[in-house]
Amino acid sequence: MTNIGVFGSGLGESALDLFRLFLKDESGYAVDVLPGSGGVYDIIVCVEDVCGLKSAGGADSRTMYVVNPEHKRILAGLPKSGAELITCGFNGKDCVTASSVTETGLVICVQRNIPTVDGRILEPQEFAVSLNMEDKSPELALAVITALLAAGVKRMF
Repeated sequence: MTNIGVFGSGLGESALDLFRLFLKDESGYAVDVLPGSGGVYDIIVCVEDVCGLKSAGGADSRTMYVVNPEHKRILAGLPKSGAELITCGFNGKDCVTASSVTETGLVICVQRNIPTVDGRILEPQEFAVSLNMEDKSPELALAVITALLAAGVKRMF
């Protein structure tokens, strides 16, 4: 079971809705809003630039973090060593970005090797994700998709 924690109070429920949409035909994944049930998460997705990540708990030395590097307060709350950091956003230096966003989806661009929780490496590539973007934040969708890549979701969009 791969455990994914979502950190960010205002957008946490919206992120959960996206995870449910993408994982509807998948098993072996659990998603929770932090602070959660007290367990340890394989991946923590930081969806807002808020303080308090350290106090949210749920991390150990193997936890991967998915963050937008523009969120400076989140970055300040990350462990200083041993953490696997996967960046996503609309910056050419991010690990994962979107080369195109339309009302019907995104074109995801993996720009750097991404480790997965099962020890594989996802190499740079581009692929389309069909998603009605009418009422969705592109940044939030990108964070959720990045977390699913790190989770090693077999059927990729």
